[in-house]
Amino acid sequence: MRSGPRIRQHVKKAVVTIHRRFLWHVLVSYLGASWLILQVTDQAVSHSVLPNWVYVVMLVLLVLGLPLVLEAAWIESRSRPSSAVDSTLLPDSAELPVQRAEWYGHKWTHAALQLFRWKWAVGAGAFVILATITAGLLQLRSAGQPARTDPEVVAVFPFRVSGADRSLSFLRTGMIDLLAAKLTGDGGLRAADPQSVLSAWAVIALADSVDLSEDQQLRIAEELGAGRAAFGSIVGTPTNVIIEARLAVVPEGAIRAVAEAGGPADSLLKLIDRLTAELMAREAGEVESRLDMLTTTSLPALRAYLEGQSAHRQGRYADAQRHFVRALELDSTFALAGLRLPSSGSWAGEPMKKMGLEAAWNWRNRLSSRERLYLVAVVGPQYPKPSPLADYLEAWEEAADAAPDGAEAWFELGDLYFHWGAMLDIDDSHRQAATLFQRALSIDPRYASPLGHLVELSALRRDTLAVRQLHTRYSAVDSTGAVAHYLHWLVERTLSTNSGGLENTPPFFEMPRASLRRIIGTGQRFGVAVEDAVEAATILRSLGGNQSQRRSISATLHALELNRGRPGAALELTSELQIGEPLPRDYLRRRLLDALYWDGNRTAAQAATDTLTAWSDADLANTAASRKPQFADICTVAIWRLEHADTANAREAIEKLRMARIPEDGPRTVTAAATCVVMLEALLAHRQGPNHATDALASLDTLMRSGPAGLRTGPARVLTRSPGVLQTTTGLAGGGLEDFGNLIVARLHEEHGEFAKALTAARRKPYYWNATGYLSSYLRAEARLATLVGDRDGAISAYDHYLRLRFQPEQAIQDEVDRARREFARLTDDIR
Repeated sequence: MRSGPRIRQHVKKAVVTIHRRFLWHVLVSYLGASWLILQVTDQAVSHSVLPNWVYVVMLVLLVLGLPLVLEAAWIESRSRPSSAVDSTLLPDSAELPVQRAEWYGHKWTHAALQLFRWKWAVGAGAFVILATITAGLLQLRSAGQPARTDPEVVAVFPFRVSGADRSLSFLRTGMIDLLAAKLTGDGGLRAADPQSVLSAWAVIALADSVDLSEDQQLRIAEELGAGRAAFGSIVGTPTNVIIEARLAVVPEGAIRAVAEAGGPADSLLKLIDRLTAELMAREAGEVESRLDMLTTTSLPALRAYLEGQSAHRQGRYADAQRHFVRALELDSTFALAGLRLPSSGSWAGEPMKKMGLEAAWNWRNRLSSRERLYLVAVVGPQYPKPSPLADYLEAWEEAADAAPDGAEAWFELGDLYFHWGAMLDIDDSHRQAATLFQRALSIDPRYASPLGHLVELSALRRDTLAVRQLHTRYSAVDSTGAVAHYLHWLVERTLSTNSGGLENTPPFFEMPRASLRRIIGTGQRFGVAVEDAVEAATILRSLGGNQSQRRSISATLHALELNRGRPGAALELTSELQIGEPLPRDYLRRRLLDALYWDGNRTAAQAATDTLTAWSDADLANTAASRKPQFADICTVAIWRLEHADTANAREAIEKLRMARIPEDGPRTVTAAATCVVMLEALLAHRQGPNHATDALASLDTLMRSGPAGLRTGPARVLTRSPGVLQTTTGLAGGGLEDFGNLIVARLHEEHGEFAKALTAARRKPYYWNATGYLSSYLRAEARLATLVGDRDGAISAYDHYLRLRFQPEQAIQDEVDRARREFARLTDDIR
């Protein structure tokens, strides 16, 4: 047995080598460099530049590298002179051999030795690179951080519920929303935006369910500009709860206040009131604050609301809508649930506007000042009277300014620019919308709604790189939601060079209604694969639904057929619109206006006019219910007559419309009647001669540019098109007077030789997510006017879009399409 002597010999060799100063020097240098690297990594992690796991990985790598470096140093040292070594420590066989022993011959040891010989260059280079990258990241990170923290802003973090009954687990992140509803800044502390807190939390913890240390939470609060941080814990049973909360100073972490509240679980909001009041009292002395903003006594309703908030942030809009509806069913006075419902519902395809906004408005005194500004922006500053779009824009700007850390308000402002900026004559409205969406994302990077619109804007620009990147981000947040399939379709169509089958997008018959509607609308609005819009419309029609859904589908298909240049198919669909129509004779008024402004069937329009004339020329009815459709008849028939140079009854029609009064006829009917009066006066003045037309046309132009009062009762995404005031009053297809009003303005300006003003009006197109009214007519006018003013690029773009829409026109429209195609070819040939 020779193992014993071999072991003793290796031990002696180790002792000899350890005594060499060279190995000690390597060991100390490695440990020193490792310490510096860990310090740099710790700073990067501390400032949230790198996630927590990077520090652990770095530590493991440095520990594993230690024996490798020591072994390489050991081998290197044996080739050095050893005169300083005590000869008594050498083995009996004389000096240590300079050549490597057999077990030193492994390839990995040789590689380590070669690396060691470049130790200083490699080590210094690695350290410089690491330090430079980390310093750059820290600088970039700090550049986006607030210059200082606000002592009145509190970052509320998820409460620990590890010791509580599992039925209370929804309160972990739910407490953020609960305390945010109480800490509104009215007389005291204001909670940081919950979305911002959860988003920053997820960057470090990678999941809401992962706990962070208080130091990490303090750093998040500092990044958000909050001067206070609230931590807490919840313990209890389904019947009894104890909540403890602590308020800490940022960034030091000193505890400013500790509060505790306990009691029955079904009195949770009362416990929250007590907890909040105690925190605020301890923070600022004898502060009296109004803390009844949420005020629902139903614990199930509260839980449904909090689950709805969580689902909405994650882009699960259908789930969010279901939770908010449930909350209102359990407590019809739950104002916050009512306020959140329309937003989630519209993304899911069912706005649920009336149910939600009635609750929010009726119980608005229970909302904080910030939430009340948000509500006013949704319903309009003149609510219950209709408001023009320009007023909505101001209201959303005020709501966003009041909530600088609120991602949702900035998104809604951007959404208004996105949908209605062109109608408001806002220059480069899509660019401004993108800026606002990016601001919302800077507050909450996981916010699905602005990401979705940024995907659309990138697709519109044909920016394939941005489309890929943004869609990847969106998919990480919402891969299965109501509009996820639509965005997937849009991305594939943007990136593809042909109209063949889609590779990864599911077939249309597997898509939810919300995605199908957006494919129909976007296919037309952007001119992207209009044939897909037709297929999606066919699938949507086959789904059927209740009376309201079927009528909505028919209206969507009606707009699609007219934009495609198929007036015969559109005429058939108007018959279906009689089912459940909001006003009597609505389908007849549609036929009349289709013929005037949308290539509709003129024979059917004349027959409709003959029927409507009996109603419009009769004396006003005695009841408001009967007058409402009669005002619509008067307006529509008067427009038809003036467009055909018949001025005989124009003044009588104007005087009848001016007889609409509040409160008898309701604010919406009165507003629509007043709008129609301005339109009729412009048409009448034009028929009377140029000297009469200037002021009347200027008034109509100004009105159309403001977005006439009554267009909406909120932004398009929230309320869609179904409740439009002018639609309700005049019974127009997929919209109201505002939809074709700018066509009238453009034509009148053109006939006066004011081509630039006419072109501006023609570019004020309406934009809805499910259908686009009169789009083909606007594009044809825009292309012609752009040619007249010398805007060749604008003309080419409009003609190209027009021809994309009308790829399969009916024979009655073919000549018009052929003329457009020849003009498009002439313009493009001139460029070549």
